[in-house]
Amino acid sequence: MELADIKQIGVIGGGTMGFGIALNFALAGYPTVLNDISDEILELSMKNIRSALALFIEYEIINQKQSDDAVSRITTTADVNMVASNSDFITEAIFDRSKDKREMFNLLDKLSPSHTIIASNTSHLVLSDFGSDVKRQDKIVLTHYFAPPHIVPGVEVGKGPKTSDETFD
Repeated sequence: MELADIKQIGVIGGGTMGFGIALNFALAGYPTVLNDISDEILELSMKNIRSALALFIEYEIINQKQSDDAVSRITTTADVNMVASNSDFITEAIFDRSKDKREMFNLLDKLSPSHTIIASNTSHLVLSDFGSDVKRQDKIVLTHYFAPPHIVPGVEVGKGPKTSDETFD
């Protein structure tokens, strides 16, 4: 899958890392669907996104139009199926627990189109901790965004033993 083939991004988890990751994708021009377990959490995520954008405007990093455009690219849903079925690239940014990530990766593997790349944002786990049951081993990858991801422009990317070079790129 070429970068140009990625038309929609999904982000699972709207907490500190998730909202910042979603914001990065939206600022880069990607339609982004942000998911969490409740509308209340998603409302807080959007509040945090708007607050970060206001700070970017104040410091003249972006202008109001760029902020408005970024917000317009983000939709929220508590329905993980909506995210999985419509995304070309999904980053999960849920709690850094192997059991939870394993359940989420297996669910995303079942619900997503076969071309979808599934990434995990983690600071210390390896793919074998939670991705070993995923059928699309060539389409899974690790990411480690520096915190907070919308301010610190750095992300490490790690391959699993069967991650394809195309996915890694």
